[in-house]
Amino acid sequence: MLREQYDEILLHKQLEVLNIIGPVVSIVNPWYYRRKDEDTWIKIGESNDGHQNFPTRWDTTILENGQYEVMGLMHVFAMRGDEAR
Repeated sequence: MLREQYDEILLHKQLEVLNIIGPVVSIVNPWYYRRKDEDTWIKIGESNDGHQNFPTRWDTTILENGQYEVMGLMHVFAMRGDEAR
C-alpha cells in the first residue's frame, strides 16, 4: 500500500505565493513507478482519499526482481475567482 501525507498549512502557504487564495476543491495523488535508470514512468493508480493519506494498492508480484523508483505526484485543484485551477 502506497500512502502520501501532506501539510495543509504548508499547502495553503504555497498556494498563496502563487496568488491562488481560493478554496481547495480537490486533491488527487497519482502514483508511478519505473525500473531504476529507465526513462518511462508507469502509472500504478491514484487516490483522492486525503483522510487515509491517499492509499493506493500496488501489486509488485508481477515485477521482475530489481530496483525500482516510485513517485507520488500530488495534484491540487483550487478556485481562483470563478475558475478552477
